[in-house]
Amino acid sequence: MRQEETDQPAPLTADDCEPTRQSAPGDARELSSAVAAGTTSARSDYDGPWKDATEQFFREFLELNDPELADLVDWSVTPVFRSQELRRFGAHALRGPHHVDHLIELRLRAAPAVARLVHMELQAQTQYGDEFPERMGLYRDLIRVHYATQPIGLAVLIDDTPAWRPDEYLCEGEGCLTIWKYRVTKILDWADRREELAASSNPFAVIILAHLDALATRHDVAARYEAKWARVQALYQGPWDTITVRKLFRLVNWMLMLPEAEEQRFWEALKAYEEAQTMSYILPMERWAREEGRVEGRVEGARDEAVRRLREFVAKILTQRFATGADEWQNDLGRIDDLERLEQLELAAWRAPSLDDFRAGLSSNGAGLNGQSAAPSG
Repeated sequence: MRQEETDQPAPLTADDCEPTRQSAPGDARELSSAVAAGTTSARSDYDGPWKDATEQFFREFLELNDPELADLVDWSVTPVFRSQELRRFGAHALRGPHHVDHLIELRLRAAPAVARLVHMELQAQTQYGDEFPERMGLYRDLIRVHYATQPIGLAVLIDDTPAWRPDEYLCEGEGCLTIWKYRVTKILDWADRREELAASSNPFAVIILAHLDALATRHDVAARYEAKWARVQALYQGPWDTITVRKLFRLVNWMLMLPEAEEQRFWEALKAYEEAQTMSYILPMERWAREEGRVEGRVEGARDEAVRRLREFVAKILTQRFATGADEWQNDLGRIDDLERLEQLELAAWRAPSLDDFRAGLSSNGAGLNGQSAAPSG
């Protein structure tokens, strides 16, 4: 008995897309602790910023990396991210630390229009390569059972091994064979096309360039500083609006974090650059005023907005990194209005390996989430 299913390599057409039975609505964490401590070699975790980037710029990601699939989508209907649903019921069905990256419901330009689910899985570590196809297959089975529809599988490989390209899930035994081929995007394939990316108006090209920079500078802090500075300068010269530039900057900053001394030098250079260019794309004016001790009423509105954005960003980092348990911090974050403390929380949210470590790190620094100083240890 043989069963073979594929989302690739055969060209995908709208006629092949089955409607779901449900109605549809519309690392780089930073350099790892070794580099952060000033050493010259470390391995980064790239999943965090990629999850954020592919959600914020999903359409741009597809148009750049899978134009065939992007052309089938009806973009007048906003894609809906349903990853939390899959995490909830998948946690009971799968053993081990499996966390689906994205489950996206989108509308295809078929006649009649149909809705489909896309399961997007990011993979940066080839040492778990043998498990990856199985994970793709297990989530495919979960989606079929729970949503009664065949998902479109999309693997996004963000590793640094050119030859590693898992593209199918195979299950066989006792005369039975199932093969499921899923779609694959290999980001390292862009390494020889940097000029094309640099000339692109697609904002996701910036993300890919920053990722390639992160891979290339893992063992060289000085080279990372130069790469980050060049990448940020290119943001100012690009065709994007202020909101897009700020979103891209957060992601580039996340992917290309530096040791503390170099990070401080970078921010000082950025401040000088914005002043010289008479621009304020990235650094809020309130921050500059606070540094000089000149916070005045005219910048209070900008300050409140900066506080709100930082609260939301810290909460989003915790939710995306840890999936469950992060909701408990929402009310606590809402009571913090000190920008310096929120900036510390933002860095802690990137670095902490677990929510417990996030809490412990805050306590050890004397900054509790409730705004009180932590009691000194015995």
